[in-house]
Amino acid sequence: IQDDILITHGDWINQRKVAKEKPESWHGWVAYRLSATGAQRLWSLDGAYTGTTYVAPVIVGQKVWLPFHREPGTQGLTALQTTRRQHGLACVDIETGKVLSETTAIQFRSVCPGPVVMGKHLFYINSKQALLAYLDPQGARTLGYRGQHIKYCSSASVADGLAFFRSAERLVVALDLRKPSDRPQRQP
Repeated sequence: IQDDILITHGDWINQRKVAKEKPESWHGWVAYRLSATGAQRLWSLDGAYTGTTYVAPVIVGQKVWLPFHREPGTQGLTALQTTRRQHGLACVDIETGKVLSETTAIQFRSVCPGPVVMGKHLFYINSKQALLAYLDPQGARTLGYRGQHIKYCSSASVADGLAFFRSAERLVVALDLRKPSDRPQRQP
């Protein structure tokens, strides 16, 4: 929720499992304006932008970054390049619902926690790696990643440029995301 706007999944889970509707007819992410008297639907995206089950969207200013998965037979800004489900990240204008950009270079897993935002940077972990990306409405791009066995579905937190998460060994890991010039100097 930002200001009075709630972003949530559409009814694609029921459409897929119960009604057996085709992917092109599914509802993807949906935005509602909340008030004391109810909720007004602002916009919804089609089945090319269905949510990734448990991964929450991230709102930065007037842009919402939506993790999505796309089934074969659907097309968003770009065509699906495989015959399997594809995961990605879309940048959407929060007021209008217009998709500004999308990338499949940042792969979200459907049962891992959502990303954490630090200014214009996004930090995301899955069971195999930690990833840092730059959030540009023209297209998010990966800045780097580190192979790290992480406790599956461990949520990350960020403070003062350090990302904290639980490793596969159940240890708390601190990953320094600051520029080298911004790190404290070590004393000899």
